[in-house]
Amino acid sequence: TCTFFWFCFRTTTGINLYSIGGFNRPRPHLLYYECKTVQKKHGNKMAVFLGDYLLSKSLEIFEENLSSISKKKLSKMVRLICEGEITQHTNKFNYDLTIVDYLKRIRKKTALLFSYSMYLGAYESNVRGKNLHHLYKFGLEMGMAFQIEDDLLDYDGEKDIAGKKANQDLKTGIYTLPVLLLLEDKNERLKTINFLKE
Repeated sequence: TCTFFWFCFRTTTGINLYSIGGFNRPRPHLLYYECKTVQKKHGNKMAVFLGDYLLSKSLEIFEENLSSISKKKLSKMVRLICEGEITQHTNKFNYDLTIVDYLKRIRKKTALLFSYSMYLGAYESNVRGKNLHHLYKFGLEMGMAFQIEDDLLDYDGEKDIAGKKANQDLKTGIYTLPVLLLLEDKNERLKTINFLKE
């Protein structure tokens, strides 16, 4: 059940985000196989339409099968993921971002997808109490680690592994952990800003 929740939302959000980000294909370390993305094969509009369609079908399935508590959790998760993506977009090329800002952002845009998938799957399988809380926390930590690793691959990952050219986040003004560590270092901040402006 947990896998089903994760797969539905990873697929639907992934199609839309890959089309927005302009990636040519899914990253193999995320999806475990290589193929052309919908965006590459049919264009941005079709990719967004397909992502929206799959999302609506997923929500339809959830509406028919989830308890009222889980549906409320699901609505909250979708809202928070969207807020995380909006925050990332509005903070492009922002030299004043902090590591705390970054951690809050990836918690919303990625980690909550993992944690709520674990939580909802477990809840609908009648898991309660401490075990339910532990699964939620495990999913949260796994999602945070997943996003940090993905961000690191933008700097030193090979194209065949990362699924995109290096430094794409950097070029588009999305500053992740390595850059933010330099920006928070008083001795490196000015040099880092000058480099980013080039």
